[in-house]
Amino acid sequence: MALSGRDESEAEVEVHVDLYGSFREAAKTSRLSVKLPGVGTVRELLQRLAAGYGPSFQAALFQDDGELKHDAVLLLNQAVLTMRELDRALRTGDRVTLYQTISGG
Repeated sequence: MALSGRDESEAEVEVHVDLYGSFREAAKTSRLSVKLPGVGTVRELLQRLAAGYGPSFQAALFQDDGELKHDAVLLLNQAVLTMRELDRALRTGDRVTLYQTISGG
């Protein structure tokens, strides 16, 4: 047991990420497994992905002011997340899906 009183398995959260469209193109993969220290949030996961996969991933995900783009769609275990839910805690085994809405004629 760790000195903090927490089990070692609680020291990090591992989530699965499915990427579609420009997110998949920027990351050059459609599936990832990401480990976050402690109790990671959806926002922390998105920030880590943007930092790790560069400007094209970041441009697809965030507006210039750092807010999530309106055409970015996030699912957590197949449920749509709203902007208000970005600070939601993730648990090991969660699946986050990222894609963009498509519009046109």
